[in-house]
Amino acid sequence: SDINECVIANGGCEHVCTNVHGNVVCSCRKGYVLNKDKKTCADVNECDDGKGGCLHICINTKGSYICKCQSGYFLETDKRTCKDINECQLANGGCQHICENTVGGFNCKCRPGYSLLENGSCLDINECEVNNGGCTHTCVNTDGSFSCACRPGYQLHADGSQCKDVNECTFKNGGCSHNCFNVLGSYKCSCRPGFYLQEDKKTCLDNNECQDEDIPCSHNCINILGSYKCSCNHGYVLKADKYACEDENECEKHLDGCDQLCINTIGSYVCGCELGYILLPDSRTCKRKNTCASGNGGCDHNCVYQNGTSYCMCRSGYVLQRDGKTCLDDNECMIGNGGCQHLCVNEPGSFHCECRPGYSLLNNGKLCQDVNECDKNKAGCSQLCQNTLGSYVCGCQLGYSLQPDGLTCIDINECKTSNGGCSQLCQNTDGSFYCSCRPGYHLSFDRKTCEDINECWLTQHCDQICENTKGHFYCSCRSGYKLLDDGRSCTDINECDHQNGGCSQLCHNLIGTHFCSCQTGYHLQTDMKTCEDVNECLMNNGGCSQLCYNQPGSFVCSCVHGFQLSKDSASCEDVDECKVNNGGCNKMCRNTYGSYSCNCPSKHQLGLDESTCWPYWCMIDRNLTDCMPCNHGEYQPDPGADNQFYQCTNGLMYLLMCPPGTIWDQRVWKCGDIMKIEFEMLNGTEPVNMTLVSVDDLCVDNFTGECVICLPDKYYEYTGDPRKFYQCVHDNLVLRECPDGTVWNKEISTCIHEVLPAPAQFRPVSLTEMCFYPNMTKCYQCQPGFYEDDDSCRRFYTCANGGLVSMSCPDGTRWNQTLTRCDNGAMC
Repeated sequence: SDINECVIANGGCEHVCTNVHGNVVCSCRKGYVLNKDKKTCADVNECDDGKGGCLHICINTKGSYICKCQSGYFLETDKRTCKDINECQLANGGCQHICENTVGGFNCKCRPGYSLLENGSCLDINECEVNNGGCTHTCVNTDGSFSCACRPGYQLHADGSQCKDVNECTFKNGGCSHNCFNVLGSYKCSCRPGFYLQEDKKTCLDNNECQDEDIPCSHNCINILGSYKCSCNHGYVLKADKYACEDENECEKHLDGCDQLCINTIGSYVCGCELGYILLPDSRTCKRKNTCASGNGGCDHNCVYQNGTSYCMCRSGYVLQRDGKTCLDDNECMIGNGGCQHLCVNEPGSFHCECRPGYSLLNNGKLCQDVNECDKNKAGCSQLCQNTLGSYVCGCQLGYSLQPDGLTCIDINECKTSNGGCSQLCQNTDGSFYCSCRPGYHLSFDRKTCEDINECWLTQHCDQICENTKGHFYCSCRSGYKLLDDGRSCTDINECDHQNGGCSQLCHNLIGTHFCSCQTGYHLQTDMKTCEDVNECLMNNGGCSQLCYNQPGSFVCSCVHGFQLSKDSASCEDVDECKVNNGGCNKMCRNTYGSYSCNCPSKHQLGLDESTCWPYWCMIDRNLTDCMPCNHGEYQPDPGADNQFYQCTNGLMYLLMCPPGTIWDQRVWKCGDIMKIEFEMLNGTEPVNMTLVSVDDLCVDNFTGECVICLPDKYYEYTGDPRKFYQCVHDNLVLRECPDGTVWNKEISTCIHEVLPAPAQFRPVSLTEMCFYPNMTKCYQCQPGFYEDDDSCRRFYTCANGGLVSMSCPDGTRWNQTLTRCDNGAMC
């Protein structure tokens, strides 16, 4: 029959050996081509053919190749196409304001009113530094913009820069009681005649003209709102000029009530009776009476009786009294003032007129004319003389006051009264005064009020910011600058000298500011100061083909079991376990992708340890052509159970079983005590005899002390070494040790691979979930081994660091979960 040469040394093939009738055919795995010797395989450089389908960069590897992307791109899931990285999605690309993604990069931009710095931060533009921002009056800088403001009395035009005068009089008359007059930047109030302006310069109050000594009313003055009127005493009426009072003739107006005669008097009147009548006591009614017949009728002068009536008469210059008899001197001055304009002087039987001082009597002896005293040496006045009716008054020019003598004028020191109305300094002059201001102020248009001089408008006193104050100004600097000792100049502050400018890593000083940056492997936080480690593993797995471990400021790639890191420190290449100690196989070792397997020659079978090849002994129930005959009387251990063994009889092996409590001891080719054999195999000496102490104690001193009977086939923790544990064998504890690279797990009572700390990005999941690294933050640890992928024939998972890592078989192979390896003929 045909010999399968592929069984021995893989038929000399480096990769795949296919047995054909009488020969073998070698072939190579995908990514390799067969050399001319028809046995060895050479790597195919897929990058030579159209970059292997890579969009950007093609890197050849043994048996395959990988695609990489240029900076600013990441590799798509097809492992060939490169897609632009939107750097703006991660911390806004480090930009302070606007991040604009571009193909393969990005640009930082600033909002209007800011300028872009080299570090991507934005600096406010002070528009007020250029032409005062276009403002007529005041320019106020704000973050990203500016605004114009106007001085009091002005308002901002619709264009936002020009200032126009505010007509305060259009709104509620400027608060004025009467008249409002608008002026540039302000306004003034005034009052109508008869009113005066209060100290608030707005309110008008009535002026009581009756308190003026020169009021022209003859008798009484009555004040009214905004004016006054004159009134007369009883018996007088107001003349047409509305000022002078004249006697009211009650007799003409028939207001007297006299029975016969009415005689008007100054301010009053008297009743009289016709001849032959006498006035009754009511001083109104007349009664007829003849008095002449007896004693001259009682008349003082003459008694006249006529028409039945007697009456007394007086001589010229006398008047009959009310008794109708007595004659008294007629005081002509009592009637119409004797016709005199001023003074009437009565004399017995006659009178004469005189004038009041300041007047002279005319030739008619009754009328008076005013004497102008000012015509003669100004009547003694030192400055002004004003003639008045019957007199004169001295007056003074503006800025002088009249002395008590009524003649002399002296200078008025206006500064002594309310500082002359000056808001600051008042200087008296002869007949006048003037106001002045302290340094830093100038005189307003009213020539009294001092207004602050805004030195910041006049010249550029300061390097940067000028702050006006009352009567002065001071300079200050923008953020990032400090004021020098001259009080005007600004110099840059090196913020990096103080606590590194608040930067957690690198600080870069700029003129007027500074910015922070980070070392490689870190990125700047939104506070633009703190540097945070960049987890490179989150972006395209850090470029690692398998495992990516983030480190402060960097990262490292690693590989799952069965692979090792390539020279590029990113990709993983298969480890040929067969090159080291033949992979632990005692016969043939066959390397596989990510693993290996031990193979046995003809008529041998692989033991349960999957490393040792045992003869496939001929037994009564086997095909004798495919087995190995044994030597009569030979014993062989059963690789599957330590309490069984094989015995050869007539070339056939028979499976036998040791008595209970014993196992096969291959050292002496017989069954022996299980405790004794296991202890000797482990320690090389006999165990000491154990003595029962208490049911609660456990054996802790490796059989050097006393212990109780333990529970059969139970395991107990050994605290001295994580690789060691106790097993209860025949009521005694036996110290065991796990293989290299594994530790004892008391929870599941088995040896497991050492579990490295889980990467920081693992996350908690439920007990039923698997852990898929690196997309989760923390998960429950999986058990060492391989897991199939239900959705793919080529993909499988391996447990690394407690988490499942997705793997893929080479093209043309399928995952064999039974053999836990990639096979050509595996069924999906």
